[in-house]
Amino acid sequence: MSNALGMLVRERESIIGINTFLLLPLTFLSSAFMAPSQMPGWMRHIADFNPLDWAMVAGRSAMSGRSDWGVVLSRGGALLGLAVAAVWLSIRTFRSYQRSV
Repeated sequence: MSNALGMLVRERESIIGINTFLLLPLTFLSSAFMAPSQMPGWMRHIADFNPLDWAMVAGRSAMSGRSDWGVVLSRGGALLGLAVAAVWLSIRTFRSYQRSV
């Protein structure tokens, strides 16, 4: 995603600002710092759609003694799909940039 942003914004400071603006709220709205059982309901609902939380849940589940491989594979598959979409967007943005130069 940062490659696509880089082609659109073209300034290092802006890319850093945008990434920080996106990453910090995603981190705080995931189970990275707080157990899901202690989160308010609205925060748990947002965490269900948060890719950072998907990675946290998949990693914790894979490393636990009694792994739930269905959760690991479903969250890992969702992350893989998101990564493929980000690569596609990055390639498309780069090609658009090449045509404009």
